[in-house]
Amino acid sequence: MSRSETLRRGIETVQRPRAAGVFRELVDEGLLTPALAPGSGPPPSAPVATLEVLMCELDADRAE
Repeated sequence: MSRSETLRRGIETVQRPRAAGVFRELVDEGLLTPALAPGSGPPPSAPVATLEVLMCELDADRAE
């Protein structure tokens, strides 16, 4: 193998995203299965409290 080929392969290895390679390896080994219907982002979060409750708590904290 020539020096330029070795250098090219080294640069490709450094530039390749490692996480994608790890996931690909896990899928190839059958340890991870890709999502059947991938979403468009994170799932929606449920609200912790209503705005009215938050405002009441804020007023109470400010009064202390």
